[in-house]
Amino acid sequence: MIGRKFFDAIGALLPKSRVFDMTAQKNLRSFFEALSVVPDDVKKEFEGVLLDYYPETTRAVDEWEKAFRVQFSTSLFSIQERRNIIGALWLLRYGNTTAEFMQMVLRLFVPGLFVTENVPTANVVGMILNYKNVCGNRYMCCGNRRAFCDEDKYESRSLPQVLRNDSITPWDVPHDERFWNMCFFISGKVTRDETNAIKAFDRIKVNKKWKEFIEYVVLSLKPVQSIAVLFLEYEEDV
Repeated sequence: MIGRKFFDAIGALLPKSRVFDMTAQKNLRSFFEALSVVPDDVKKEFEGVLLDYYPETTRAVDEWEKAFRVQFSTSLFSIQERRNIIGALWLLRYGNTTAEFMQMVLRLFVPGLFVTENVPTANVVGMILNYKNVCGNRYMCCGNRRAFCDEDKYESRSLPQVLRNDSITPWDVPHDERFWNMCFFISGKVTRDETNAIKAFDRIKVNKKWKEFIEYVVLSLKPVQSIAVLFLEYEEDV
């Protein structure tokens, strides 16, 4: 024990005299025993402070959140999840605006999520109305330009969520090629045709508690002029 070693070291430094005799029950011994405990406590506190320096081990989660000015609620998250969020926010300070970097950060919390640039340019509205697996779908027939065969039967007319920095414009998906050129997508699996053009996206289920955090990350990383189209389904229990 560090405390015992330090106590013995003190005893070795004292003069060999009855005045400095540290037998049991003497006040002098109690005094130096108390002093010998201090380095051990200091060491433990130092180790704790050192752990506070790293988001994934910090004890001062509230202070870290104040430092990063977290604007979204963290009340639904566990302490470790809050530490992980702080770690992600730290990454944002030293990261970049590429799709790969955004995907890496978001995958820390939503495995299987893809961030895809709109290259080659795809019609956002057209993708929403695509139908997978023509066979067995009474509304479609082979050869229809909006239909393509796939192993999964899929039909989705619901609009995705759109995130943009311009809060004046409604968050919808306009039928405008100037809009499509500025888009990138956050989704599950991406389906492409034989020319590598994007045809459709699988929606990915995400726990609703991550919604504000995901939006925060996206709006923090994306270039101001770009538009994020999110094919996410927020649910209570995922």
